[in-house]
Amino acid sequence: MAKVTELLRWMDEAYPFALAENYDNCGLLLGSGEQQVSACAVALDVTDQVLQEAAEAGAQLIITHHPVVFNPLRSVLDGTVVYGCLRRGMAVISSHTCLDKAPGGVNDVLCACIGLQEVCTADDGLLRRGVLSKPAGPRAFARLCKERLGSKGIRAVLGNRPVRTVMVCSGAGGSFVEQAVAEGADALLTGEVKHHEAVAARHAGLTLVDAGHFETETVVVPELIRRLSAAFPDIRFFQPEANQPLMEWL
Repeated sequence: MAKVTELLRWMDEAYPFALAENYDNCGLLLGSGEQQVSACAVALDVTDQVLQEAAEAGAQLIITHHPVVFNPLRSVLDGTVVYGCLRRGMAVISSHTCLDKAPGGVNDVLCACIGLQEVCTADDGLLRRGVLSKPAGPRAFARLCKERLGSKGIRAVLGNRPVRTVMVCSGAGGSFVEQAVAEGADALLTGEVKHHEAVAARHAGLTLVDAGHFETETVVVPELIRRLSAAFPDIRFFQPEANQPLMEWL
């Protein structure tokens, strides 16, 4: 077994916490670094269901993408996830925008999922740029994203030209519409789009695919488990069944 601090050090080396945006909160957010770890859950969020499943599986640590503590806390009360983790002695490491930015992180895995080639970083790390092996129509590209990411439904602004050059930002990346247009991209794939961003895409003829915040980020979980398992073969890493989209299509 290894201690929580050893896994924390590995995460920092693989996906440096220093890459995180200034507003972010990454690292060991709950628990003791001295805790010995024999099992570790890996998920996008610590929900009540993820916590319960991790505890029942004998895990001492949960590694998440979204910070379990993001805004300052004025209290920690019974019935909250933070209280539940502390009561169970569950440590939590969160790797958010640093995992988005780092090589081999969320955005690189997302690019690989949809088959992009010649992938490069397009800004300070959050945005990726790549090309499809052959051009696809806007609707065909949107359907490709839906199929590859297992989305039950997607929203898309269909552009006015075939899609070959694609920019990618997992999660809430609709704000990159203007940059995608300025850099001559044919499409932007992301996980959250606001109305005015869709309007801007339509005006520019850009194909804009909103494949879901969860769907564009959870793709990194199996990759994290693969890499962590190789680094710590004595620890059982697993994805809780409760690691599911919170929003439902009705």
